Amino acid sequence: AHKDGTDHRMWVNGVEGHVETVAGTMLSLPDRFAVGGTIDVTDRFLKGDIAEIRVYNRALSTLERELVEAELISRYNLNDVDADGIEDAWERQYFGSLERDGTADADGDGQTDLMEYLAGTNPWPEAGVNSGLQLWLRADMGVEIAGTDEVTQWMDISGSGVKMTSTDTASRPQSVVDTVSGEAAVRFDGLASVLKSESGIDLQQGSTDVTIFTVVRPEAGQVEHATIFSHDHRTAPQDGYTLQQSTGYPGRFMFAWRSNNSTFAGNTLGTQTEAGLPQLISAHKDGTDHRMWVNGVEGHAETVAATMLSLPDRFAVGGTIDATDRYLNGDILEIRVYNRALATLEREQVEAELISRYNLDNVDADGLADVWERQYFGSLE
Repeated sequence: AHKDGTDHRMWVNGVEGHVETVAGTMLSLPDRFAVGGTIDVTDRFLKGDIAEIRVYNRALSTLERELVEAELISRYNLNDVDADGIEDAWERQYFGSLERDGTADADGDGQTDLMEYLAGTNPWPEAGVNSGLQLWLRADMGVEIAGTDEVTQWMDISGSGVKMTSTDTASRPQSVVDTVSGEAAVRFDGLASVLKSESGIDLQQGSTDVTIFTVVRPEAGQVEHATIFSHDHRTAPQDGYTLQQSTGYPGRFMFAWRSNNSTFAGNTLGTQTEAGLPQLISAHKDGTDHRMWVNGVEGHAETVAATMLSLPDRFAVGGTIDATDRYLNGDILEIRVYNRALATLEREQVEAELISRYNLDNVDADGLADVWERQYFGSLE
């Protein structure tokens, strides 16, 4: 772990597991040092083994930290502690833990996880547009369930190692087959269900542009600020973006973000969706241009500030990190987040892929292409 100015990060066997922005100050006066517990608290004793501890009074450079990590990983044989033939860092990157044993086939291509590792290939499918892909959730992959189809984990398949979890039974969404599209979905109840990343993640990596895609089936009667996903705290620090229902406009979803510490951008009417039907919402921020589309048809355009505040923070699906009144009622089938504005051709390529995968050409089954209906009538009614 390190504190480098306002940057705080932690790693396990060299794989980043936590990142957040902190105050630049640090109070550390001369005091006693304890190992296996604390100086004066009697209920914080460690149960386990400690092999080595090192403390530096500075933030090591990336190269220095990696050199120390490589030395310790080699000395203590930490490359494959579960002895499944797969390097632990690779397992954590793609699966978020060491729970898999290498015999499963994550993407169903006939190659086991171990075979993918040995071949140096991605155990998950490759996205048609991969550059800048920071988060990729698919309801038919990376989902772990318990009990009556309760989702305990939804693993990011972009290779970024993000894991969405819920340890609280009451807040777990359901793994279902969407009744309209016939595809796998994660169902949120609009009351308490939400999944959250285990720690802060830096999706933007310094970029002030973004493109997002979400296949969602929202139900009618959402709470006012029903949130599909959020990378933003509702209390301080308010530092990221959110895809949520517009205030006072049922069924209209906006993609909004902080342009600075006190100002939201993109928080206008957003774009209209159809209750009870699966659809693809796309949005981008490209410099000062902000646009949104539903199934490839533009539904919103505005000029915004070029700035975008997005600090490392936790990510939530089906709600927000810390608000208890913004839960989504509906199904989420897929989410993709890019830390850049895709070119028009790239965006259209992703939209065509998702429209085809989820059969979104005519979801109301009236014989009319949905794109044509939205172009001329604005809805599928």
